[in-house]
Amino acid sequence: MFAAGNVLTGKGNIKDSLESGTEIGTRVAEAYLGLSGEELKIAQAARKEAATSGENIAGAMSARQKIAPEGVAKLLHRVRDLERASRLRRQLPRMAPK
Repeated sequence: MFAAGNVLTGKGNIKDSLESGTEIGTRVAEAYLGLSGEELKIAQAARKEAATSGENIAGAMSARQKIAPEGVAKLLHRVRDLERASRLRRQLPRMAPK
């Protein structure tokens, strides 16, 4: 936010730049989320792009062959094994004597 505020104010003052940047960030976020009456063209474009991407993903998912229940069970078992192995790898350095 400091950089955005610095661009807006043109000042090298960190406090002023942070305040301006916070104001800009808040306005952009509120407009993007539709919380203000302000229209944000960037938000409209991003929403359209997100909707198009979502439709493409949904189309690709519905065209795929469904995984049989046994395949889902095997996949979940494999994921759980990998999660356990990952947790163990993260814990090993803490368990080692110093």
